[in-house]
Amino acid sequence: MKKGFTLIELLVVVLIIGILSAVALPQYTKAVKKAKMVEAITILKSITDAQEIYYIANGEYTSDLESLDVSAPAQTENYIFQCKKESPSTCYAHGKKGNVTFEFYLKNLDPNMDGKHWCVASSPESHAFCKTLGPLDMGNTTEKGYYLLN
Repeated sequence: MKKGFTLIELLVVVLIIGILSAVALPQYTKAVKKAKMVEAITILKSITDAQEIYYIANGEYTSDLESLDVSAPAQTENYIFQCKKESPSTCYAHGKKGNVTFEFYLKNLDPNMDGKHWCVASSPESHAFCKTLGPLDMGNTTEKGYYLLN
């Protein structure tokens, strides 16, 4: 009697591995994308916290990230970080390669936006990601939508 696997048994194992990978790969991709989004939120939060400290010390916000007391990168592989020159009380993490954008308003200049943080979605995929982070605050779910993070 020979020991080993039959061709049918090997094909069944390959089929099961194929089905499992077809299910797992999209979930893995979503998890990696969400981890990159959380990284962007963390960096942007440290920038806005440093902006608040800068405001207390100088009486104004700055658009120059180099002058802040934080060693946050100006950009990563997936995001570009900046505060508006004309209104440095608004800081962004602009998504590259189809990533969502995050918009953080600082606390001292605009009472209507007082410290609000949003995930800004403009595609069906980005709406799905932003919805996992918070409720829709402004806009709609088919075009541009602002999902509240705080």
